[in-house]
Amino acid sequence: MRITVIAPFALRPKGTTRERALPLARALAARGHRVRVIIPPWDNPSEAGRCWQEAGVEVESVTLPRPLLPRLPLLLAKRALASRPDVIHVFKPKAYSGLAADLLRVRHARWVLDHDDWEGRGGWNERNQYSLAQRLLFQWQEQHLPRRAAAVTVASRTLETQVWGQGVAPGQVFYLPNGAEHAKYDPWVAAADEASVLRMREQLGIAANPTLLLYTRFVEFPPARVVELLKRLAAEMPAVRLLVLGSGFFGEENDLQGLAAQAGLASCIVQRPIQPADLEDGTLARLICAADIGIFPMNDNLVNRAKCPVRVVDMMALGLPIVAERVGQMGEYLEHNVSGLLIEPGNVAEFAQASLQLLQSSQLRTSIGAAARAQLWSRFDWAILAEQAERAYASTGL
Repeated sequence: MRITVIAPFALRPKGTTRERALPLARALAARGHRVRVIIPPWDNPSEAGRCWQEAGVEVESVTLPRPLLPRLPLLLAKRALASRPDVIHVFKPKAYSGLAADLLRVRHARWVLDHDDWEGRGGWNERNQYSLAQRLLFQWQEQHLPRRAAAVTVASRTLETQVWGQGVAPGQVFYLPNGAEHAKYDPWVAAADEASVLRMREQLGIAANPTLLLYTRFVEFPPARVVELLKRLAAEMPAVRLLVLGSGFFGEENDLQGLAAQAGLASCIVQRPIQPADLEDGTLARLICAADIGIFPMNDNLVNRAKCPVRVVDMMALGLPIVAERVGQMGEYLEHNVSGLLIEPGNVAEFAQASLQLLQSSQLRTSIGAAARAQLWSRFDWAILAEQAERAYASTGL
């Protein structure tokens, strides 16, 4: 089968192209399909004008036309159709890729839509600083494009339900969560050997401290919730440390530090922003493994229920035991008391108790971490998930 993928944006800084579109494309190529990926790097123009081969996939990061509107959607549709694909997989019902999808419809091309976040009302429209025109466009696209696609792939069970509610028949909606790829994670596991992780703990100043990892972009929760959790943990375990790996869109890491200082907990927090090189040289893997457990707080809202966090996949692949609130995909990725500890959303006392339970038992940490890794590869390997994409394509009449 000839498959063309239209990505939503550049490889970096956002993650959908790098962590979803390309891994699926590589898995499909490994199954014998001819796959081409078209990337519109409007958010990172330094990536523009490049073509390369990657694990059997042809990748083109297009040269950006000016003005972007209307020329970029026209270019994406033209490049996608150039290789006469059997099906075109458009990622995100939003912005330039969404506009390109409507152009494909005009050309009567067979196209499938991928949906990995709730974008409009109740979603990212209310989180990001979009103009009124952008919010109206994204709301319209999210409401109408799923009904115009031949099939829809969705990254979460909540998105599956939302798309059903928009009038798309269940037989046209295919659950396709984010997965794991050996090409990414095998080098991570090798880089995070025991000696390297111990050196990382020493560099971070946490060699002798029980440590929780908050691997985050601060979009799932307010910083005050983490401080309240840390306060309860420090009362029971004064040596506890919180390793904050990542930064917020609006400087929330500084808010966290300020609130911790007000609570007398500033010394309990170790902050480390993620650098681009960390993803390439094994540093990110060693940073994740420097903690004893991972925590994943999530407010119970539509954005969090709809998302499918790759950061959880990262921790599972490295065998880090996780305490998470039972919101959205957490119940899909983790089985309570087997491959993770799941708590009811908003219950800080239960969150603290579960975290202490893991921190105090190395045997339980080892058991849950190993089960999480095994569950990830048995259910969420991209090599397995690619079969679901094939079913979506077949449903279009191929």
